[in-house]
Amino acid sequence: KQAIIDLSAIFYQKRRKIYSLTECLIKELQSFAEIKLFSFPNECGIVSFLHENAPSERVEEALNENGIIVRSGYHCAPKIHEFLGTADGGLTRISLSEHNTERELYAFLSVLSRLKF
Repeated sequence: KQAIIDLSAIFYQKRRKIYSLTECLIKELQSFAEIKLFSFPNECGIVSFLHENAPSERVEEALNENGIIVRSGYHCAPKIHEFLGTADGGLTRISLSEHNTERELYAFLSVLSRLKF
């Protein structure tokens, strides 16, 4: 029984960290005039956004060139992009985990803020 309690506590701590990082990322992204968010704070660590000056694949390429790994496009859900109004290129998605740090989060934000399209 104690093992289950301990594992539950560890799982909760991981979820809480992911939520905290996601919440921080979303708050910071809200200050970017060219970014439109399609996410809210969550325990999954997934944040999707649209850069209004560049297609999602170009944002992905630019971030990847700077050592930031993200994904772009329709994420196996093209119909939802019709609903969201993003069918012309999809979204950029960053996924956080309990292994990410605030330093990495701010490094991503720094690179994103310097991108010029």
